[in-house]
Amino acid sequence: MLQRRVTYHQRPATEHAQRWSGIGATELLADLLTGMDLMYHESALSESTFTVEQMTGKPPRSLSDWLIENISLYR
Repeated sequence: MLQRRVTYHQRPATEHAQRWSGIGATELLADLLTGMDLMYHESALSESTFTVEQMTGKPPRSLSDWLIENISLYR
């Protein structure tokens, strides 16, 4: 879609927290955000809901479909 590869690399938690701190996050916030990322990565907070469909009356779109429709925002 973007004519370039986008790759996600999971960092060790300590490196992840250091990067948050490097952009000005307090130690508490860096640890909190790092912990949340780890929980999502480990699927601890993975949950399916019907909120989108209940709010919009339409089923949710996949990320791929949304990106195809909105790719111009990223070019």
